[in-house]
Amino acid sequence: MKNTEYRIFFKINEQILYGGSIRASHEKTELFYHYPYGSNIESEVENLETGIIDSGYLPDHISFHTDGNIHSKARDGKKKKIYFNTLNPGLNVFNLERAKYLPFFIESINISEARFVKKRFKENVTFDPIHDILYDVTALNSFSILLVSKCERSNPNFITENEHLKKLKYVAADVISGVFTKADKDLIFETNSTFNTDLVILLIENVWEGFPKIIHHKNNDEGIRFTTTVCMPPVKLLGKMINLN
Repeated sequence: MKNTEYRIFFKINEQILYGGSIRASHEKTELFYHYPYGSNIESEVENLETGIIDSGYLPDHISFHTDGNIHSKARDGKKKKIYFNTLNPGLNVFNLERAKYLPFFIESINISEARFVKKRFKENVTFDPIHDILYDVTALNSFSILLVSKCERSNPNFITENEHLKKLKYVAADVISGVFTKADKDLIFETNSTFNTDLVILLIENVWEGFPKIIHHKNNDEGIRFTTTVCMPPVKLLGKMINLN
């Protein structure tokens, strides 16, 4: 099996909405976090260095590669690939030593208004109760998805007992055992822990910073950030995340 996909759905009031998927590439020990809106979706994009807002395209996924590279990818109107937000922590986040774990991705999502829900989630995608993951977030105004890579020999309780992570308010958790197996890693790495790698999905009430108001530089329209993504978040800063619920 070359790839395994894990689709994630969210229940908001009576609706079950598609929130995206996590895809594991077993041949390369790479992970892809796919957003639900797909490619070629036009949007206005702000250059954080210059503050200039220009026409752009929403990313269709964030990928974590064999060599440690992490980046977002979008496609323009001609379906040409565009890569941005590239970083490299200097390691493959899924090739961890025995008893180690690593929070490597967080997305904070604002669902306080219907317009934010419409921007972030997708309707009319069939939910499979046997194979798909479902989280009920009806009671929340906002939440975060926190992904943690861990060696199968590490106790998952150690994660929530960490002095910083224990400050978070947990809603739900799932563990995908053996998202990458020892056999997968033997194909790529000269040395590895000789154990499988598990993927922990944590749903928490806390969000990364807040959802500040945004003023459009051309027409002065006021908006609110509906999602924030952070790759390789340091553990000590996760304990400082705020709860807007």
